[in-house]
Amino acid sequence: MTKALVQLLTLRDEVVVAERSLAILLNLSLDPAAACIRQDMLAANVHEHVLPWLQRGRGLLRGKTRLEEDGRLRVDRPVVHLGDVGNDVVLVTRLVSVLCRLHSLDGAARDVASTPPFLRALWDVFESTADRPHDCWHLYDQLFCHLAWSFPTAAQFMDEHACVRRMMRFMQDKRTHVPKAQTAAFERMVTNCTKCCIAMLAVGGGDVAVAAIVESNGLELLVDLMSHMKDEKVARKNVAILLAKLCQRSDDIKGRVRALRGIEMMLSICRDLKG
Repeated sequence: MTKALVQLLTLRDEVVVAERSLAILLNLSLDPAAACIRQDMLAANVHEHVLPWLQRGRGLLRGKTRLEEDGRLRVDRPVVHLGDVGNDVVLVTRLVSVLCRLHSLDGAARDVASTPPFLRALWDVFESTADRPHDCWHLYDQLFCHLAWSFPTAAQFMDEHACVRRMMRFMQDKRTHVPKAQTAAFERMVTNCTKCCIAMLAVGGGDVAVAAIVESNGLELLVDLMSHMKDEKVARKNVAILLAKLCQRSDDIKGRVRALRGIEMMLSICRDLKG
């Protein structure tokens, strides 16, 4: 059954079929204990079928296409759009979520699903949707989760594409516009963004990542996030860890964080975690 569902993803113009096949695969593999389903997905090369769909996602909101009643895409020019507003996000989110299902398999999955083509496709999806309204937080949560999991492979890609600076600017622009219903998804996205940033501090001594954060007003952003996030304890913990690592870099950074009252909050979070 798993193999048959994966095979349906080869029907490149069948958006509805792909979306529903992905939904079934995600439901079947929801329980981490369902390792056999996840193994079957990997054995069926689900990642190879997901990648072309993600690469088509580069044309989100750009192409002139029509989603017909029969579920087929009618493409009017080479750039492909995956559907109407909202439907495309559901499809691409499920594509990325299927990749995240492979994380529990670690080694074998990492060898095939964290390669540069996947990183490029995911980053293109992020860039093509970053100026959308507020319907993409779960997508970003899953997307950055996969990037974080892809370390150390992702390190060179993130360095070459200035991803840390871009993520800081993105969170800075969006943090005050998150609808209440999307708060938890936004905070999960912060969890995975900060996980990527923490990993980047170990790349080449971390100087580039530190500069990207500081020069993007990231210290102020991180302290603000730490003080306002309520739903996700892991997000607050990750922000506190990232700030602590930044404070270790220089007395100037530590002084700026202290002036923002960030040190007090970091200590409070540490006490809560120990409690």
